Amino acid sequence: MLKDKLRNETFKTLAVSAGLIVAIAASGAFLVARAAPAPAKSVKVATTFASEKSKSNTATFAASCGDEMTLDMRPDPAWVGQSFAKDDCWAPALPAFIDGYVAYTAGGTKVEASRASMEKYIAQAHVYQKCIASFVVAKRAEAEKTNVPVDKAFLVIEDHRLAASKANEKKVATQVEITIAQYNQNGSDCTDGGDIVF
Repeated sequence: MLKDKLRNETFKTLAVSAGLIVAIAASGAFLVARAAPAPAKSVKVATTFASEKSKSNTATFAASCGDEMTLDMRPDPAWVGQSFAKDDCWAPALPAFIDGYVAYTAGGTKVEASRASMEKYIAQAHVYQKCIASFVVAKRAEAEKTNVPVDKAFLVIEDHRLAASKANEKKVATQVEITIAQYNQNGSDCTDGGDIVF
């Protein structure tokens, strides 16, 4: 009963918030459209850039585009991995990226170390995620006992920390795939970096 009531209140709050955002956005768009000056008549101007001349004199090369790289490799802000609301859950540090071209000169030991650090990181990330999940469950149980709802911001932040940790697992796996692919480009019989499964 209490859960249903809380859920209904949450949906009502979200609906009202969404309605307000849409109304504000619509009124802002209307004001911008009303205040915008009329378009000016276009005048053709012959413009040339110095870089066009130098570009035409140099040889071109094939593009090297990374269509397969769909993972955001940027690091998270520091607060995401720190303890929040005294949950005492700390994210493990991301392992350093190992350049596979440089690792080739070390005879593959750095590549194996990269793979081992990925496995260690993923195990630590699972412990971190379980710590957060257990803390949230305990907070919800406490809220039911005291009949005081759990702070919504707390739940959002803890969910974000879990999502960031899962995304970091993929980042680390991708880094290892890149290291292995770079290493293999130096003459290995493998055609690719292999599949990393976790």
